[in-house]
Amino acid sequence: MERMMMAKLYEVTSDDDSKAPEDVLKAIVKGTVKSSVKDAALQDMAQWLGKRLATDHCGAKIKVLRLIMMIITNPKGGRFADAVLSEALDVIRATASFSCPPDPVHGDKPAEFVRASAAKCLDLLGAGSDAAPPTPDPKKASTDGRSSPP
Repeated sequence: MERMMMAKLYEVTSDDDSKAPEDVLKAIVKGTVKSSVKDAALQDMAQWLGKRLATDHCGAKIKVLRLIMMIITNPKGGRFADAVLSEALDVIRATASFSCPPDPVHGDKPAEFVRASAAKCLDLLGAGSDAAPPTPDPKKASTDGRSSPP
């Protein structure tokens, strides 16, 4: 990833409770969905965000999930969604069951928000727990090699 993008990613996923700057978030989304962005760069970014999501800090987790959702819900975000599915799906699934000690001020709310955000992200990726399992094709052969009945 280029140095400017890395700096922006660090800025919007900081390990603190500050709000990520909207203008920087929008610039990242805009830069990520460009058709000129190579698939390898999208894979690198998804992998980096997956590693960043593995932090123990609720604020950073929330920021990473928000950024991922902003990109994948963009009409041109499909290529990045594919990269996230291949590079960060496991860590997003793990984040859906994230737990931590209660915050002294906010209690369990930050951890609940992290879990809810991860679940929403999984749903947007089509990988949520309530995603429909693949429907078997009745025209394909059964496991014993015979054709299924019509």
